[in-house]
Amino acid sequence: MFDLSHLPGFKPLKDEAYESYLARVSTAVAMESIEFTQAIMAIAEFQGFEFQRTDLLKNTEPQARFIASFFNLRLEIAKRLFLPSQYSNCVSSKILSHKGRPRSFYAHSMWVLPRGSFCYCPKCLSEDPEPYFRKSWRLSITTACPIHNTPMLSACLNCSKAIALSNAMGSLRYCQACGSDLCAVRIGKTEEYIKFMKFNIDVPIIPVIFQSLFYSHVSY
Repeated sequence: MFDLSHLPGFKPLKDEAYESYLARVSTAVAMESIEFTQAIMAIAEFQGFEFQRTDLLKNTEPQARFIASFFNLRLEIAKRLFLPSQYSNCVSSKILSHKGRPRSFYAHSMWVLPRGSFCYCPKCLSEDPEPYFRKSWRLSITTACPIHNTPMLSACLNCSKAIALSNAMGSLRYCQACGSDLCAVRIGKTEEYIKFMKFNIDVPIIPVIFQSLFYSHVSY
């Protein structure tokens, strides 16, 4: 299916998010992230284990043990890929069918962005020797980069599509929807951002419609 023998101990980077790690490994074995994940799921199922792609679990121990074994990592390193289990105190909500009957349920948390969603700092990505997405970028309360003091983005400025690592193939510096450079932006006036946040203090991430106030896409 694929060979991981040339990637012994392919270690996560500092504060790396679970999906970011899977996306980087999938690129290393020349597979799309979703194809790679499906292959891991098939292997896990054969072993009698239910592989989870989500980083938000009430009990991360079984998943971390599987990841540690599969990728030849120390258990404590594998555990760091997941969000703290206390964040998993989610609210269950009904998804209704067109006839008004409950079709399924989903869980969400006010502290964590929806599964697979990220905000990001263009400056951090541009400075990374190997671009990757942080666990802290999964949190809805992360509205500004603590390193660069600049607003976080929640979508590609070129195509306005949300960041999705499930379809990643290649460097995470580029939008998986349109291929544009996520780092090719100019940062606008910080005082405009501060003024905006004063009146939108409970906004978890900057909506796409407001991102142009603080950033503009640069074409080369």
